[in-house]
Amino acid sequence: MKLKVLALTLVIGYFTTMCSSTDTIDQPIEIPNTNEKDSIETPGEPSSETPLETSFYTNGEKLDIGNGKKTLVLTGEENENDSNTLNAEIDRMSSSDSEKGGEITLTKVPGKPYIYLSNIVLKNNIHIKIASDVIIRPWFSPTRQKNVPIFEMGMETKINNVAITCVNEDSKDPNDYFNVELTGGAEERVTMLFAQRVTNFKVSGIKFFDSNTIFSNLEFNLDKDQSRKEGDISNNGVVKNMVSLNNHVGYGLIQARAAKHVLFKNLDGQGGVTLRLETGFLPAINSKDMTLDQIVGRDIIIRDGDAAVMLSPHRVTQGHVDISGIEAYNATYAAQIDGGFIDDKGGVDNLGTFNTTSSIRNFKKIEGGTNAQVKLKDYPLYPCPDQEKFDNTAHNIDDESKKGASLTVVRYGASPLSGCVTIFGNKPTGCYEIELDLPSDDKVNGTVLGLDKKVVYPAADKINCN
Repeated sequence: MKLKVLALTLVIGYFTTMCSSTDTIDQPIEIPNTNEKDSIETPGEPSSETPLETSFYTNGEKLDIGNGKKTLVLTGEENENDSNTLNAEIDRMSSSDSEKGGEITLTKVPGKPYIYLSNIVLKNNIHIKIASDVIIRPWFSPTRQKNVPIFEMGMETKINNVAITCVNEDSKDPNDYFNVELTGGAEERVTMLFAQRVTNFKVSGIKFFDSNTIFSNLEFNLDKDQSRKEGDISNNGVVKNMVSLNNHVGYGLIQARAAKHVLFKNLDGQGGVTLRLETGFLPAINSKDMTLDQIVGRDIIIRDGDAAVMLSPHRVTQGHVDISGIEAYNATYAAQIDGGFIDDKGGVDNLGTFNTTSSIRNFKKIEGGTNAQVKLKDYPLYPCPDQEKFDNTAHNIDDESKKGASLTVVRYGASPLSGCVTIFGNKPTGCYEIELDLPSDDKVNGTVLGLDKKVVYPAADKINCN
C-alpha cells in the first residue's frame, strides 16, 4: 500500500434538512449546488482525472438514429394507466420505421403532485427526458411481483442506446434534476432502475428520496442465466449527477453486481454505500469469471452512512476498478475494500478478488461525526467504551445498523495484513491488494481511530472486550 500526501481543493455543500419520513417528503431540502456543466478532461491527463465521457457513451445524435420527439401527457393518477401509456409510446417510437427511436419528454401533470410508474421497459434508441419539477413515485400494483422497478433496461432482451436523464442532461445543478421518491419503507423491495443487458446508456440528473427500502436506487445485475457473453452484461455507460437521501445501510445509491466499462461520477448519497461494487446474486453464482471490469468512479460522497465506496467480490474473480475523489461525512468509513468469500447460497468454489491494478486514491475530505450507520461486523473494531455503547443502542429503522461514531478512513479486509480471514469465525477470505493512496492529515478529522490509524484491518485489529 502506498501512502501519498494529496493537495486538493475542497468544494462541498451540506444538506440542511434531511428526509426522515418513510413515505413522504414534507420539508424542502437544500442540495449542494455547483451550478455548472460537467468539465471533461482531455485524453492524456493523469489517471486521477475524469476520463472523456465519450469513451464510455455515444449519444443518439452522433449515432444518427432516433429522430422521434414526443412530450407525453400523463394523468398523475395512482394506478397503472401512466405506465401503460409510457410503455406504449416507447414501443411505438422504438419500432417506428420513420423515427427509429428518439426522445420522450415527461413534464409535470397540472394539479397532480406525482407521476406513478412501474415496470417501464426501455427499448432500442429511446431516451427519456424528465422535467425538474416532476416527482416520480413507484406504482405498487395489488398484483405486483416481489420486486418493483420503476424502469427496466435489458431485462427482457438486449438493448442499445438508451438514456434516462433530466431535461438538461449534463447539468450538475441539482435544481435541474428530476425527483424520485422511493416509498414503502424498510419492507418494500423497490428501485428506480434494474439494468442487465444494455449497451451504450446514460442515466443522469436525479434526486432520490428513499425510505430505507430494500435495493439500491440503481441496480446493475446479471441476467438470471448468468451469461458473461458480449452484451449480456451492461456496458459502455455513464451514470452521473445524482443525490440520494435516507438509504438503508445494506444498500445505497448504486449497486453494481455486473457492469463493464462504465463511468460513475458526481454521486452524493446519505445512508448505506453510495457506490457498492458487490457481486452478490441469487440463485447461486455459477462461475468465477468477472462480472465487473473497467469501472471508473469519480467524486463519490457519503453522508451519515456506511461508506462512499465498497469493493466486495465474493465468489467472483473481478477486474479493474479506478476510484478517485472520495468524501465522507459522518460515515463509518470513506471506503471499504473487502476480501472475497464463499457465501451461503451455493455455487462456484471460489473466494473472489479484484484485479491488483485497481486503485482508490484522491480522498478529498473525511469529516467524522456521531451519526454513522454502524454494522454488527464493525463493532469489534471500536474501542471497548464504544462497543459498550452499541450494546445499549437500539437498531436504526433498517434493523441492520446502529447509530455510532465514524471509525476511520478505510476498512481493508482484503489485505494480507488482515490475515485473509473473516472477523468472525476465521473463515478464509480472498485476499488482494490494490493501489491505495491515503489522505494527508489535514483531510481527516473527527474519526475514532484518529490520524495514526487511517486503515483498519478487521481480523487483525479486532478488539476483545470483557
